[in-house]
Amino acid sequence: MKRIIAFVCVFLLLPCAALAAGGSNGLLYHVTGRNSEAWILGSIHIGSPDMYPFGQHILSALESADALVFESDSDSDEAAELALSLMAADAPLRDRISGDAYALLEQVCEQTGYSLSYLSTLKTWGIVTLLSTQVNAVEMGMEDISAAASYGVETQIKQLAGNKPRLFLEDLREAMLVMDDFSPELQEYLLKDACQALLNPQTTDTALYPSWWRDGDAQAFANFFTLDTQDETAARLTEEYVDKMLTRRNQFMAKKIQSLLDDGQGRRYFITIGLMHLVLEDDSVLTLLASMGYQVDRLH
Repeated sequence: MKRIIAFVCVFLLLPCAALAAGGSNGLLYHVTGRNSEAWILGSIHIGSPDMYPFGQHILSALESADALVFESDSDSDEAAELALSLMAADAPLRDRISGDAYALLEQVCEQTGYSLSYLSTLKTWGIVTLLSTQVNAVEMGMEDISAAASYGVETQIKQLAGNKPRLFLEDLREAMLVMDDFSPELQEYLLKDACQALLNPQTTDTALYPSWWRDGDAQAFANFFTLDTQDETAARLTEEYVDKMLTRRNQFMAKKIQSLLDDGQGRRYFITIGLMHLVLEDDSVLTLLASMGYQVDRLH
């Protein structure tokens, strides 16, 4: 399960290495058809300085675009207020999770300084959301999370975008309600997994994400996200997670991209979305767009 949720927040702060003149390859795809055009860039939300500068193919696509498109609005004050309201719990935490899970969270709060009283006011998936950043920090052996966040692909794109119009594929409320729809069993599974990661820190292959992104190694990401577990409970809950967080959202985002491309305005779009939505051969936005008749080509 950790592999599945890792794409949300992965990073590695490295010394700023000398990069080839062409810059990072990244994961950029060109979508054409029906007299329309778009570029789709796979994003990791937290990165490292040696992922930059962007390769010229990325910069050229960004310059050519008439508008930018992101998954959802995550920057505004309104978005922050909405997120907090949606994460607010309507029942005591002890009534929502098992005694084992509660004991693990108590240990995490003692060890990390999180306020148990505050976390208890959040829905279980909201607690997981807050803990996920530190989980990845622990697994990466990093301490300065905010600095690493400034190297996220989406953040860097926004800094280069200037005053171009910005659109969103998903309404933030609808996107967050996907997690709200997780079964109580899945929410507790994710919570216990996050707590165990913080209480028993281990470095994982997520440390390779920045170099994979820099080199444009889509197959490495695909291999990492492909799970194989013999545990029936883990397999069942992973299936639920993938269906709700990936498969259904892929379908929704592909249809939204289709509506943008077919709006008759002839605008060119630069679209930045989480790379997990792009790299799995049998379950991706790109596969869906190809099935709709668009030509999809990888750019380097």
